[in-house]
Amino acid sequence: MLAQSIGGTFQIDHFAQSQELLAVGTICAFIGSLVGQPVLQKVTLATVQIVVAGAMLLIGVGLAAGLV
Repeated sequence: MLAQSIGGTFQIDHFAQSQELLAVGTICAFIGSLVGQPVLQKVTLATVQIVVAGAMLLIGVGLAAGLV
């Protein structure tokens, strides 16, 4: 009986933390879509390719250096 009580309490606490995280994530996604909409109209495919290539290069260097 005690294990069920402890497990139930853990699940309730975890659910409460998950709700907060979900709320913050939803709000950030909404703000990001509002802010990003005008920016994305000005971004070309070549710019996206350059940014992705740069990010991949940085991650690769980080992996090689043992930082990631």
